[in-house]
Amino acid sequence: MRLRSLDPLPPRFEHTDTNYQGLSKTLWTLEKDASKEFYSAEATSYKEALNPSPDWIPDQEVLGSVGIQITDHKRFKLRTTSTGTEVPAIATTAKQLSTGSILSSIYIVDRRTMISVRARTNDERHRREFLNSLTMIR
Repeated sequence: MRLRSLDPLPPRFEHTDTNYQGLSKTLWTLEKDASKEFYSAEATSYKEALNPSPDWIPDQEVLGSVGIQITDHKRFKLRTTSTGTEVPAIATTAKQLSTGSILSSIYIVDRRTMISVRARTNDERHRREFLNSLTMIR
C-alpha cells in the first residue's frame, strides 16, 4: 500500500504492534493539527483469510459507542497495480455528533490482511485528496 502525502508534508508517525492473534499491526498517522485534521492508514494481519459478510459495516458499533454515527457506506472493488487482483473494499462516512467533524474511511480486505485508511477533517479537498491517494501495490 502506498499513500501520497498532503502538501506541505505534515508530521508522520509509524507505530508497529501485534494484534490479539500475535500478528503484525502497523499504524501510520499524519497530522496537520490533531484537533482539526487527522489522517491514518493501518494494516493488520490475521491467521485466517478474512471473509466479510455482505451486510458488514466496519467499526459501526465502536464508533457508535463514542458518539460517531455512520451516515453513508458503499462497497466496491479495488484492483492491485502489480497483478490486477481485485479485493473487496467498503467506504464509510461518519459524523461526530458533538463536533460535527466528518470521518471518512476506506476498508480493504486483502486475504489475511485488513487495511483501513481514515481522514478526519472538515476540509473536503484534503479528505478527498488523501483518500484518493491510496494505491494498492501488491
